[in-house]
Amino acid sequence: MRRTPPQIAHAKRSTQPDQVNVQPERVDFDSPEWLVIRAVIDNSAEVITVDAPPGGGKTTLLTSIIVNMVEYTNLSILVATPTRNQVIELATRVARHIPTELIDLDMTVQEDTHDLLEILNPTLTPPPPRMPLSKRASMGTVTFSTLTKQEVSPVRTHFHVLIVDEAYQATFAAYVPVAPLADHVILVGDPGQIGPVITVPHQLWTPVRGRKPIDRLGDAMRATTKPALHLSVNETWRLGPTTTDIVKHMYSFDFLSKRKNKQLELAGQPVGEIEVVNVEQPLLTNATKDSFLVVQHLQDRIQRLLQDGWLELDGTRRKVEPTDIAVLAAFNYQITVAVSVLVPLLPVSQIMTADKAQGREWPITLAIDPACIPGHSVDHGFSVGRLCVMLSRHNTHLSWYGASVDNILSRYPSDQIEPIALEVRKALFDEPIIDTI
Repeated sequence: MRRTPPQIAHAKRSTQPDQVNVQPERVDFDSPEWLVIRAVIDNSAEVITVDAPPGGGKTTLLTSIIVNMVEYTNLSILVATPTRNQVIELATRVARHIPTELIDLDMTVQEDTHDLLEILNPTLTPPPPRMPLSKRASMGTVTFSTLTKQEVSPVRTHFHVLIVDEAYQATFAAYVPVAPLADHVILVGDPGQIGPVITVPHQLWTPVRGRKPIDRLGDAMRATTKPALHLSVNETWRLGPTTTDIVKHMYSFDFLSKRKNKQLELAGQPVGEIEVVNVEQPLLTNATKDSFLVVQHLQDRIQRLLQDGWLELDGTRRKVEPTDIAVLAAFNYQITVAVSVLVPLLPVSQIMTADKAQGREWPITLAIDPACIPGHSVDHGFSVGRLCVMLSRHNTHLSWYGASVDNILSRYPSDQIEPIALEVRKALFDEPIIDTI
């Protein structure tokens, strides 16, 4: 069923994690992708989880796993993600490295699939090379879909391997109907991400074998009683060392910064990786007015960045542009205030909630700590996932608008706040404080 050639094409991770280079060389069986593949081939694990930090090259790693599994086994693979956009991004990556005859796209064709369909279209001129049927029979196949589509209308009754990307953005309930379709499941995701939004009451649900239906899939499967292999990626290509040292407090595994040299300069002076604007509280009793005062400071900061800011990215120096900057907040009303003030300076698409910023990055982000405006729920304001996302969308510089731990504890009950949320904010205030509002 499976062949193991003496020389195996290994999808080697490059220094740029958005690129996959398949090069013939002797495989490194200790690399994360081959630990995963070996666990499937050896039948040593039914459940395999791979956790990655922000910017850990997760999509490249997953592409490497799929490409090598298709090339050197004849396993049938189902790749499922929570959203269409995630399906299209991953399928487009994989389609550039394996014969298109081995790919099936099980989703409704819409305008957003145009680029992918161009790759898969056999009528292109010149047409992509076709492989002999005998060779195709000895290779694997891969089907791409969403979890919801497979739950409602599965494309087939059995796959050898189910791969779920962005496993921490899916619920355990979404996985249960799909699980019987495969012999092995591989879950890949970032445990620091914000989980799916649950809109029904769930406080009285009783855990079964340590899991609830609304649990994030990645968390739930760590409680599995099946033979399992749990791996983690120990590097980030996006975050610099300062951000890494702060963000990794929110993870159960250690990782190091592998980011290339990046630097922001303002008026000819280098700017630190993280700078803090201290938002003293209370300001006003109205949260919208509080937000307006913060956004006015953001406006001045952005104007200065656009006027006097220079970016050095991987050896190239250029002026800061509006598309280099993103503004992040936790609440929709804060985004409304920010858009009303900042749109002349930034595109509206660059101003968003932390939830919408997942999976994206910019050279510069300006983020408003959800805990710095009083009067909001502790659950939302101190969500560790939301805090992690807001601290990890930049690859060069973060301006953090937040309140000190002492100010926070004067307004919120400490017994309702996760200690890690306070520890991270305390570490942030060890960075340079450039102003106070």
